[in-house]
Amino acid sequence: MKPNEGQSHRKNNRDILSNFNWARMTVTNMFKIPGALMLCMMLCVGCGCKAKSTVRNIDQYKIFDLSYSLSYEGVVSELASFAWADEKDPALLMLYCKVLVETGRDLPSGLTSIFLPTHVRKFAYGSYTLERGNLMEANRVFTQLAKGEKGKVWAYIGMLECALREQHVRNMKYPLELLQSLIDKDPFAVPGWVIPYYGGGYQCYCGMFEQARQTVSKYSDQSNPWLPIDLKVSLLLREDNFDEAERVVKTLPANYQMSVDLEGEIIRLRYGPEKWLGYLKEKIKTYPHFWLVEMRIAEARIELGELDTGLHQLKELVNKHPFERSLRLSLAAKLLEAARGKEFKELFHGDLEDAVPYIPFQYYHYLLAIFYETEGCEKISQDHFGFAKDMYPKSGDVLWFAFITTMRKHNYEKARDAIDELLEIEPNNAQALLGKMELYSAIGKWSEILELEKKVNGSRRWVDKKTRQKAKALGDNARLKEKTRN
Repeated sequence: MKPNEGQSHRKNNRDILSNFNWARMTVTNMFKIPGALMLCMMLCVGCGCKAKSTVRNIDQYKIFDLSYSLSYEGVVSELASFAWADEKDPALLMLYCKVLVETGRDLPSGLTSIFLPTHVRKFAYGSYTLERGNLMEANRVFTQLAKGEKGKVWAYIGMLECALREQHVRNMKYPLELLQSLIDKDPFAVPGWVIPYYGGGYQCYCGMFEQARQTVSKYSDQSNPWLPIDLKVSLLLREDNFDEAERVVKTLPANYQMSVDLEGEIIRLRYGPEKWLGYLKEKIKTYPHFWLVEMRIAEARIELGELDTGLHQLKELVNKHPFERSLRLSLAAKLLEAARGKEFKELFHGDLEDAVPYIPFQYYHYLLAIFYETEGCEKISQDHFGFAKDMYPKSGDVLWFAFITTMRKHNYEKARDAIDELLEIEPNNAQALLGKMELYSAIGKWSEILELEKKVNGSRRWVDKKTRQKAKALGDNARLKEKTRN
């Protein structure tokens, strides 16, 4: 490596991460939203039409409401004597396991008793294990459960949740097909929330946006809409339909942590990080226990240049919530973006792996691909990139990484394939549009650059000053080349 090349190399790779770290609510990055929290929100909406269960004498809506406002002790109290043996839908049990882990509790004896139906007992153990981060054991339990006569539906739901947490899109296809085959035989064999939640998400992750829109339309038209809100909002934000996205979010209770996060994401995309941070600071005064909002505040501060303050806040949150994957991923990403490779390595090979053992998430592989690229270890970097791509081929992060690395090698054909695929998924992303302008500048397509410049300048999203300046410089150069050529 030539003198100073390492510094430039490291800077370029920080750009890879920073360019797409802020696309959380677009369709390629929903995995960065805590999965169990989105499930809770979707079930709150879905259960609204039949909140009371007279058979079990329990108010499901109240329980999900308590959970989503992070009133976990209330959930534990409500479910202390719940008759799990009679449960037909694993959703409530999934939520309960989440709450148990969050509050530092073990599985209660009522969920480990041999008198409990085998599929309920095994699912409880698998779900609890999953919440603690042991995906390998959880996958083993759910796979074993699928082999029995009873509990196949629960097993397939568990396998889907594992794939969702692992960010492994390919692993979602098989259990979805199995569930659909059961539905074809008996329309009531599978709980109503499962297909729109997992199936609709899968369609988005695979870039099948028309099918995803049909899923949204189908379940929105029903009197009891089992519709995941993140899917609906993500599709709206992909098209920069901010007004409608805001209207959807406003239908949710204001005291839900995710309601605040979703509205904040709309503000971030529409108006930029300063207004985003201002909004979050106001909300945290009312809801000081909302850890996800605290995480966003830390991320916004880092984006605005308050690096040390933001990193310190993230580290404190990680210590407070050791099993929250999104917090650790955020801290790891920000350390890497700040070129703090030593701290990143210590976190990744220490605390991070201890908290989530055995199977790395797709985003872990993506971060490691960048880390080893900055270290000049191209072979190891490409190995991790290969894993990330295989698990989630349509990830915006993966496609952007492919574009940057192929551009650096002047492999413009592959670079164009990557950026075109990315813009099919993220058509209004200014960084992606700028990337294609740089590609066209390298191969001398001047008129095409001018068309892309119009898109950047006409974007309904907030575009940072640096990106606008780069786009203008490329446009000015293209105009000069066009003038010289004519």
